[in-house]
Amino acid sequence: NAAPAAAEPAREIEVVPAGKAAAAIAALTTSRHAVPTSVASVSFAAPETAAPSTAPGPAPAPAAVRIPAPLPDRVLAPPTGRSILRPEDAAEADFAEVELYYGTDRAPSGQLRPATFYGGARGEMDYGRVTVALPRGARPDGAEMPALYTFGWPENPDHHVVIADLDRLAPEAFFAGLRARGAATGDDAILLYVHGYDTSFAEAARRTAWMAYDAGFSGVPMFFSWPSVGAPNGYVADAAAAQVSARRLVGFLEDLVARSEGAPIHLVAQAMGGRALAQALELYAAAHPEAEAVFGQVILAAPDVDADLFALQAHAIRRLATRVTLYTNSAEAGLAAAGVFQGGVPRAGAGGIAAVSEADFDMIDMSALGEDLLAHRANAAEPTAVADIAWLMWRDAGPGRRCGMSAPTGDAGAAWRYGALDCDTGQLLPALALLRRYGAEAPAHVAALRAASGAGAAAADETASEATAELDRLAATLDELLTR
Repeated sequence: NAAPAAAEPAREIEVVPAGKAAAAIAALTTSRHAVPTSVASVSFAAPETAAPSTAPGPAPAPAAVRIPAPLPDRVLAPPTGRSILRPEDAAEADFAEVELYYGTDRAPSGQLRPATFYGGARGEMDYGRVTVALPRGARPDGAEMPALYTFGWPENPDHHVVIADLDRLAPEAFFAGLRARGAATGDDAILLYVHGYDTSFAEAARRTAWMAYDAGFSGVPMFFSWPSVGAPNGYVADAAAAQVSARRLVGFLEDLVARSEGAPIHLVAQAMGGRALAQALELYAAAHPEAEAVFGQVILAAPDVDADLFALQAHAIRRLATRVTLYTNSAEAGLAAAGVFQGGVPRAGAGGIAAVSEADFDMIDMSALGEDLLAHRANAAEPTAVADIAWLMWRDAGPGRRCGMSAPTGDAGAAWRYGALDCDTGQLLPALALLRRYGAEAPAHVAALRAASGAGAAAADETASEATAELDRLAATLDELLTR
C-alpha cells in the first residue's frame, strides 16, 4: 500500500462581495458542505487518523471563497482509504473508486479474495470497509461478474466492477472511521442500503457503490448485508435469514444513532431487505418509545412485506423518520418469487396496500422504471429512482414538489405515479449533487456560487473557469429545482 499523501489544499481567490451577496457567499464559504478542489482525487489517509473538523469563525471581508471543482456527469466523493491506483494514475483512470463501510452477519467463507470473503452462511456481526472500482460508462449487466466470461483473466477496473479491497474493522475503529470520513469530506450524512434476496456480499457492495456514485452522494455510503444465499432458488432460505438478521439490524441501527454524533442517517431497503428493515424499525420503535425522527429519509423500494403486516408497522416506522417513502413496482423481479412462495398474499411493494394513513408515508408507483428500480443506468439520461432518492437527500420535499410525479386519483390510499415525463436525469443528478454538497436551497446561494466562480474565471483560474461552465450548463435545472 502507498504511504499517506497530503491532501491538496482548496484553491482560494479574493473577491469583494457587496450587500446580501456577501452574506450568501460567507455562508457558503463556512458551510460544512464545502468540497475539496478535486472531487475525483484519491486520498491515502486512513479514516481512523483523519483530523476532526473544527467550527469555522466568521468570514472576513474580503471573503476567501472556495471555488467548486468542475463536476463530472456523475459526482464522486473522494475515498479516504487505500487505493488500487498509483497516485499519478488517478486522474487518467477509466474507473472511479467508491469507499463503502459495511455491517454484516454473514460468516466468512474462508476465501481471501475481497469479493468472496463472505459467503451465504449465517454468522455473527462483523464490520469493515470495502473499496469498489466502477468503470466509467459501464453497462449495468456485462460489467458485473467478469469471472463468468473472462475465462480466468484478471478483473480489469477499466471494464469490470471490481471489489478491490476489504478491511475488517473492530467496532470502535468502524465507528471512528465513519466519523472521520464525514469530517474529511465535509459531509457526515450516512446512506445505508439493505439489499434484497438472491444477493451476494459482492453484489450488495456493487449496488451500494453504483447508487452512491450515480446520486453524487458525498457523505458516507454503507450497506448492511444479511446472509442471502445469492441464488434464485434460495427464496425460502433467504426469507428465514432475513427474519433472523432483522434482530441484528436493529442493534446495528441503535449503534449508528448512538455513535454517529447526530449525523443524518438515510435508509434505503429493497425487496426482501425492506422486510428486514421494516421489522428492525418496528423493534427499534418498541425499544425506544420516546424516539422521534432519529432517521432522515427512509425509502422502501418494492418491499417484499405482507401488505397487512406493513399496514400495522407503518405508524411505528413513520415516527422514527423525517419522511417514509414506499416505492411500489408491479414489475419487481423479487416480488415475482414472493407471489409463488407466499401463496399470492398481496405484497406492500407490489401496490397491494391501501389501509395505511396517507400521513404515515408517501406511496409512489415506480413500475414505469422496470423490474429493478435502483439499478445503475449506463445512459446518464435514463430515468432511475436514484434521482428521486438524491432529491430526498438534498431536501425533504413531498412528491408534488419532485420531478416526474403525477398526483394520485380515485380512492384514498392511491399512489402517486412516477413517469419521468419532465425529468432530464442527465441534468438532474449533477445539479442535485451540486446543491446538496453546498447546502444550497435558495437562488441566492447559486447566485453567490456563480459570482465567486466568475471572479475566479476572470482571474484566469482554471478550476474556477470550469466551475463556471458547469454552473452555466446546469443553470436551467438549478433554477427549476430551487423554485419548486
